[in-house]
Amino acid sequence: MAITIKDVLSLDGFEHALLLAGEKSLDNEVRKATLMEVPDIFPFLEAKSFILTTLYPINSDKKAIDELIPRLLQSDATGLCIKVGRYIDKIPEKMITQAQELNFPLIELHGSDNLSSLAMDIMSISLDEHINQISFLNSVHYQLMKLFLKGHDIDSLVNEFSRLIQAPVILLDSTYNILATSPTLKESKIEVQTELPYHGNSLVSIEIDENSYLPHDLLVHSIEASKRIFGYLILLQPESTNKNLMMVVEEASLLLATAFYKNYAVAEKERNFQDSFVRDLLQGTEISQMDALHTAKLYGWELEFPQILLVLKVYSSNASLVRATYEELITQSTIQKLISRKLFTSPNKIMLTFLDDSLVIFVNSAFIDDSKKKMKEIGQFILEILSPEYDVGIGISSPILDTKNIPQAYGEAQTSLRIGRKLETNSFISHIEDNLIYSVLREIKNQDILEKFVDSILGEVIQHDKEHNSQLLETLYVLIQTGFNLKEAAVKLFIHYNTLRYRVNRLKDLGIDIRKELRIADVTVAYHIYLWIEASRQSED
Repeated sequence: MAITIKDVLSLDGFEHALLLAGEKSLDNEVRKATLMEVPDIFPFLEAKSFILTTLYPINSDKKAIDELIPRLLQSDATGLCIKVGRYIDKIPEKMITQAQELNFPLIELHGSDNLSSLAMDIMSISLDEHINQISFLNSVHYQLMKLFLKGHDIDSLVNEFSRLIQAPVILLDSTYNILATSPTLKESKIEVQTELPYHGNSLVSIEIDENSYLPHDLLVHSIEASKRIFGYLILLQPESTNKNLMMVVEEASLLLATAFYKNYAVAEKERNFQDSFVRDLLQGTEISQMDALHTAKLYGWELEFPQILLVLKVYSSNASLVRATYEELITQSTIQKLISRKLFTSPNKIMLTFLDDSLVIFVNSAFIDDSKKKMKEIGQFILEILSPEYDVGIGISSPILDTKNIPQAYGEAQTSLRIGRKLETNSFISHIEDNLIYSVLREIKNQDILEKFVDSILGEVIQHDKEHNSQLLETLYVLIQTGFNLKEAAVKLFIHYNTLRYRVNRLKDLGIDIRKELRIADVTVAYHIYLWIEASRQSED
């Protein structure tokens, strides 16, 4: 701990000192004792200096005396001790009033003590304290390093660190899930609350057995290595966040970061093998169901059926942001933890892998009554924890009952994603069963028939949009969405009603008359086939 004004006043030389002002600032830190031997000491004054003086250098300068305390405060001095009797009989009332108003420690000293000796005494306790700090820091380093080199886990490191500093400690991962706590908190109910989304430095508050700890009650230190944040080390209600405590916390954080990084490197190798296996399943590599279940178990994945696949894609022109988002979601198992909480199941029943610039998520849908509704709810929860800096799309498959249908489910989720991206301009969730017509279309093997049908109905509109950079196809989609209600469509398109009427007339000129019911049916089907074909072409690309 740093020495304070209170420590200074406990020295023998200050036995008869009088504290005239600054009672509420006795915990001010004292880093150095400085003798005022010249009138203008301010250019040489260091922060947190405790000033000792007889006022002799400015005794005849009333203005300098009147300005001394305000200027010391501006210079971040920690207190002022004036020895009276030789050059001044008493401290001026104006100085006392200033010190009281500014809550600045002002001490009156009597007797024959030499100010230089008092300064040496102050620096002596400061030196003793510094030696104790170094000794304590070395002790913390030695004890934690000994455990680390012996291969003890992160939980053991947290327990030992808590014992050494004699304070409750909580270790969180980078998305604020609890990884370890000190022994005194093992039986406690702990809830961590943060600002969402997780990106950036979220403010943390913690509730422990109905006791609340707000951000100012906590010392939070990030655990970082190779520009990666692995988690946060949290101390509950530290008495002070002084430099010494911070040094000890930084030492512990450094060793924890090393332990995290070692675990990360091992997990990364295991993940590469695991991802290779999962990709084989997605791409239809020949493997029996029994072998697939056995191999999945080796990787800690409880593969059971039915399964539903979700494909999550981040849409942003910032490639580094996309890469960082995927990497964080994978390494921190954020999605697995979220889904397991919502489904009240084990995270081991959810698998996530990276493929084709998107994340593929396997979810065990056993015992889910309405899987479509539940998966869309989960998709919404995922969107809520991700950053608003970019758009996110989630495509969802129908349930499958065995490994041989995994490629089919993957194709459904991809198709849902592509169709959703064509229909929506912002973040979205798209289920393969949102439009049942796609279930029929995927059974049609002859794509030529579909393409000819689309060309016969929408061909001229598509060509017109390409040649004139117009938006007739988009207008047609909104008309279909609104049941061909022109007023609603105009509102959704953010255009004037008369502008929409003009576009409707242009559509009529191109062979689409929305006043004819049979023609409306043809147009609606043709538009959905068009989306299906476009999504299929993207898949081939």
